[in-house]
Amino acid sequence: MHVIRLRDPWTVTTDMTENACAIVYKRAFHRPTGAEQQSIQLRIALWPGSNSAEPWSVAVSVNGIHVGVEASVASAGEEEVCFDLIELQPFNRLELRIVCSLNAALIIPPFGTFAVRAVELRIL
Repeated sequence: MHVIRLRDPWTVTTDMTENACAIVYKRAFHRPTGAEQQSIQLRIALWPGSNSAEPWSVAVSVNGIHVGVEASVASAGEEEVCFDLIELQPFNRLELRIVCSLNAALIIPPFGTFAVRAVELRIL
């Protein structure tokens, strides 16, 4: 397995409603060289950072195509979610939309209790 970390630059925005906060991370990346015929998995390490059990979800899209949604209840430790990526283009746009309760979002401004610790492409 070969791992490629998707580091900065990320564009981060927030969208707040009465009951929830969406934190949207966007980044562009190129398809890994030589990975055209191999399976690629997207791994996201999240840090909920709260001792309270706050529900959250993360939705992933690549090039505007929905890849998947993972939902959980936050714990005090790091959470990991993985998604299989089907067909990457030579140049790709990744969007991570993390939705959590407004209570959780207000604990650690400006990005809430959730921090994206790492985003990786795993070539299997």
